[in-house]
Parts: sequence; C-alpha cells; structure tokens
Amino acid sequence: MANILITNRCNLNCPYCFADNVINNEKQFITIEQLKNILNYISKSKNNPSIGLIGGEPTIHPNFNEILDTLIEYSLNHRNQLKLFTNGIKLGDFADKLN
Repeated sequence: MANILITNRCNLNCPYCFADNVINNEKQFITIEQLKNILNYISKSKNNPSIGLIGGEPTIHPNFNEILDTLIEYSLNHRNQLKLFTNGIKLGDFADKLN
C-alpha cells in the first residue's frame, strides 16, 4: 500500500499515539500539486497499489475536499482502492463524498 501523509496536524492529543513524534510540530500540509506528482509516480507502478491517506488527522487538511476529489478521480481511472486512516471525529463532514 502507498501511504500518503497529507498533514502532520491532529485534532486530538492521545497519549498512546504512534505518530506522536511527528504530529503537531510545524504545520505541514501537502499541496494538490504535490499529491498529483505522487499519484503520477504511483501510476507507473506495475502492481497498482492501494492508497492510504494518513496524518496526523487527514480530515483536518484545509483542502481535504479537493484531495478527496483528486483521489476519487484517480482511483476510478486506475482502479486503486482508497483507504482513509482517521480518528473519525470529522468523518460526518465528508460522509456523502466518502459513501
């Protein structure tokens, strides 16, 4: 699976978090251009890996809707399975699109 870290920010501060040493440092958000470059690279793979969105908390990325649109279009064209790794707090905000 190709995991794409789209932000290092999180909306929780769980003491058991496995990513504690990388999250909530200096704010980092992937750009749409960077995402498209990554997807272009993945598209050249012969094994067509599934794609995981990871963070921090991916759903707090300020352009999460556009990221979802980009990934949904990509997965339809390349038949990649998409996986979202989230704490679920903001999942309701994107339920229609994720459905």
